[in-house]
Amino acid sequence: MESALPISKTAGGLSLIAAPLVFAASTFFWKEGQYGVTGGTLINLSQVPWIIAFIVLFDKLKMEMPRYATVGLIVAIYGCLSGANFGFVGVYGEAFQIPHKPIWKPCRIIRLTQTYCCSGPGLCSPSACWSWGSF
Repeated sequence: MESALPISKTAGGLSLIAAPLVFAASTFFWKEGQYGVTGGTLINLSQVPWIIAFIVLFDKLKMEMPRYATVGLIVAIYGCLSGANFGFVGVYGEAFQIPHKPIWKPCRIIRLTQTYCCSGPGLCSPSACWSWGSF
């Protein structure tokens, strides 16, 4: 059965290549425990092709495992949004010249914020990749 997905196979394939490449490139800009403006921007830019790639990959599973495809896509997109949040921390930290530790201090006081914005969903994106690969 043909997919009704509005994303072409070419765009999906290019996203599967571009997302890890841009994400990997961002690691070269990690300095002093955080991303700077360049690294944070690359992290943010990599999230768009990651989301497209996840949409394409989970669409391939929807006929055989519809519940897994739906829940997995939601978890993966939630993880991508966390990646964008993490990138913005580096961008704003360098732009406003805030050292790394003071940025995270409010999150340590309000653990729920850190859990729902960065730490928890940050685990979702890689786990979605690993779980998808196990099928």
